This record gives sequence, structure tokens and C-alpha cells, in this order.
Amino acid sequence: MRRLALVSFLLVSAASAGPDLEARIAEIERINVTQPWQQSAALIEKMAPDLTGATIEQRTRVELLRLRNLALAGDNRAGIDKVQSLLEQTLPPAQRIRAYSLGVNMAANIGDHQRAFTWLKEGLAILPERGDGRVRFLGMASYLYALVGEREWSLDFADK
Repeated sequence: MRRLALVSFLLVSAASAGPDLEARIAEIERINVTQPWQQSAALIEKMAPDLTGATIEQRTRVELLRLRNLALAGDNRAGIDKVQSLLEQTLPPAQRIRAYSLGVNMAANIGDHQRAFTWLKEGLAILPERGDGRVRFLGMASYLYALVGEREWSLDFADK
């Protein structure tokens, strides 16, 4: 009977924490793009103990925020390793695209053009032929080709 009560309590706690945790993650996502990165980093750190009850999707969203913060802090090398680890997992398409996008930018920032182009190609392969995500990736392709001095390729991707 005690075990049943404990299991019931844990289920109710997890269910009630779900919407609250979701709201907190959504707020951190908002802060991550509207405030200095240190603010979202502090909120992520504070929320860390609560992530044990998070869904895989929620934990991945938070990890993507951490990765963005690493890039903004200039720690692209550490971020690239974490992006690689994340990409080795099974991710929903939107999160996989976000990981590729972060990885491409981090790799470009440190001059690892081979990795940037590899991730760019992998991201483009899973994107639909039309849409905002593809446009953003084609913009990154144009930028990468410009970085490596391939003006014609850069213009070609910019025109797509």
C-alpha cells in the first residue's frame, strides 16, 4: 500500500511539474534570444535538478540552449564536441536541424570548414525542398563559400 501511495505521489508530481517545467523552458528559450546569454545560462543552471523529470524533447531543447550559449561565450570547440554527441542521438527533425545549424556556425567560427560543410550537407539532406529552414541553410551555405573564397558558389547559393 505504501509503495502504491509513493508511486501515485511520484506520478502526480511528475504530471504537475510537466506544464511548469515546459513553461520554464519556453521562458528560457525566449530569454536566450532577447537577453544576454548569461541570463539564460543562469536559469538553465538553476533548472538543472528539475531536468531529471523532463522529457527527452525538453532535455534536448535545454541542451540546444546550452550549446548556443557556449557559442555566444566563444567556446566553439567545446560546443562542437557536444553538437557531435547530440547528433549521434535520435532526434526529432526540428531539433536535428537546430543542432546542425549550431554546429555549422561553431565550426565556421573556428575555421573547421570541412566539418561545417559536412554538417551543412547533412542538414540540407533532411530539409524539405522549400521553406524557411531550407532558406536559412542555403544562406549559411552562401556564407561558408564566401568564407573560403568561393565567390561564384557563394552567389549561386545566395540566388537559391
